[in-house]
Amino acid sequence: MYLRFHDDGTRLATVGVDPYITSQPSTLDISISHRPDTRLQSLTQRVTAPVSDPDSEESPVELSPNSENPPRVPVSLSRDGTAAIVEVDQFGDLADETAFIPLTVTRWPEPSYSLAVESTVELVKTDSPDHTHVLTGSLEFNFTTPATGSGEGPSDTPT
Repeated sequence: MYLRFHDDGTRLATVGVDPYITSQPSTLDISISHRPDTRLQSLTQRVTAPVSDPDSEESPVELSPNSENPPRVPVSLSRDGTAAIVEVDQFGDLADETAFIPLTVTRWPEPSYSLAVESTVELVKTDSPDHTHVLTGSLEFNFTTPATGSGEGPSDTPT
């Protein structure tokens, strides 16, 4: 699923979030594409798995870099309460390109039937470094049962 950010009808950036769900999410692949006249400055994502049972204690999702296909940019992973935090603040040579960040879900809270990803992307205009775009939005993935992993389909709400 994708968050698409526009300015005056022109696409600024697209953030893709692709969880691979079997009985629960096992990988989380992130991609960021943007206009050729911009550079990626930073990405921050807040990943949560809200628990549907009010009697259950919510625990955080835990993520790690995918060992089979490691990210080509330095990724900082941390926790904030019940959220996993993904941060990239140095894109290096990939700042001008589409960036891919493959992650592995190492811990999934039971019984959660949804995954929420809040994204903030900062872009800098190539010809005007003082001109930045800070883009925020969120995606939510709902799946009906952890046994089958069949999805109800995601909902996206860019802001």
